[in-house]
Amino acid sequence: MLEGVSRNKEISIGAKIIYVYLELISKEREVRDKSVRTIAKEVGIAYQTVCRHLRELQEANLIERETIHPKKPQIIKLKRREGENIER
Repeated sequence: MLEGVSRNKEISIGAKIIYVYLELISKEREVRDKSVRTIAKEVGIAYQTVCRHLRELQEANLIERETIHPKKPQIIKLKRREGENIER
């Protein structure tokens, strides 16, 4: 999946950085207990910029975001493309 994302010319470099970060920290292709502010701090990118990149990844159908409770961090699920190898 990383190769497909890295070659996608429709996705900004910032969104690619966020995707790689999510891929590295994900467990079972899900990121839990990470707020957008935490992601921004760990990656070194402004909060609003991370929000924009997550929205871009969501619109590109690379991630799915799920909010269980407004005061708790969202769950970010990395989507698998058809025929993708699940091993990392």
